[in-house]
Amino acid sequence: MNSAQFFRRTSYAENWFERVLERVWPLFCLICNQRCDLRLLCEDCWHELPWQESACLRCGLPLGVSATECGACLSRPPAYDATFCALRYESQAISLIQGFKYTRSMPYGRAIDAIMHHALTMNPLIGSQASLLVPMPLHPVRQRERGFNQAMEIARPIGKRFGIPVASDLCMRERMTRVQAGLSAKERKGNMAGAFVMARPVSADHVIIIDDVITTGATVQALSSCLKAAGIRWVSVIAVARVWTRAAG
Repeated sequence: MNSAQFFRRTSYAENWFERVLERVWPLFCLICNQRCDLRLLCEDCWHELPWQESACLRCGLPLGVSATECGACLSRPPAYDATFCALRYESQAISLIQGFKYTRSMPYGRAIDAIMHHALTMNPLIGSQASLLVPMPLHPVRQRERGFNQAMEIARPIGKRFGIPVASDLCMRERMTRVQAGLSAKERKGNMAGAFVMARPVSADHVIIIDDVITTGATVQALSSCLKAAGIRWVSVIAVARVWTRAAG
């Protein structure tokens, strides 16, 4: 059997399975509760998601269409070299991410995976010979409390789909930091300073950090600094969503 025949047969089997599943177990949109497909978002809600618009290629914040990098990144470049976020962190994106993060619900995870698959299929970061995906580490105490690391669950299907190894053991969060919610940008930066350490040596040119949400960038800045100090030349960040305003203070 050649590759084209295998693909057709596999696609037919998957489509058959989806049709049977939808008939036996009807699926409903996580946002509006209307009938939907295996993405668990109906067509209307899918198109109304706050897809990221023109953004700075370095930090992922809003940018005029004629530029590629914002003034803040040009004057004080962060430790990470590129950022891509599928959505703006607002409206439906908030409910999907929080539903996944705090309930570990498989339907929310499936919807987020569909969003990332769609957003990353033609993304240049994925096609740029990345050596490793590094899920944002949780402190062991917080991971035990939550029961899982949402960044790891987002990274796994991305790594499998695009053939990039997932290195969940590369870095660790050495210090138990305060919860970032409610802190100013300055407080977040201080809170994350020195939070990460390398757990083992690594030889890689390009590492992609995977996270669910970027707020001020303080957490990815701290992890990127740790990775750069270990000799990694290029660090990118991919997240499901980005807070779409530049935080003050």
